[in-house]
Amino acid sequence: MPLVVHIEEIVPGMVLGAPILNRYGQTLLAQGITIDEKHLLMFKTWGIRHISVEGPKDKDAKSVSINEDLLRLARMHVQKRMLWEISIPIEEDLFNTAAEHVIDIYSTNDLEADDDKY
Repeated sequence: MPLVVHIEEIVPGMVLGAPILNRYGQTLLAQGITIDEKHLLMFKTWGIRHISVEGPKDKDAKSVSINEDLLRLARMHVQKRMLWEISIPIEEDLFNTAAEHVIDIYSTNDLEADDDKY
């Protein structure tokens, strides 16, 4: 299962778990690419704060759990505001992009407090 990883936790050798798209939906980096130093520089240049990676991480299980919890909270945050049900792949991509954006702008505490409102 792909994990959402913060830019500071990315290390060369990780494999991209989802494509990186620009705001127009064009693929900047394809899923399955093995990340190296030049990719880390590109992420910083493009302003990318989180990516999805596959496979094992060089972090402990607690770190993985935090990332999964943050993604779960972000997905719940977006889903509560959706006015439709996902029915086609592009909507799934839109949903995932929105969840990643929520992770970028909110802290875990903000998302947990928002979750308590409902």
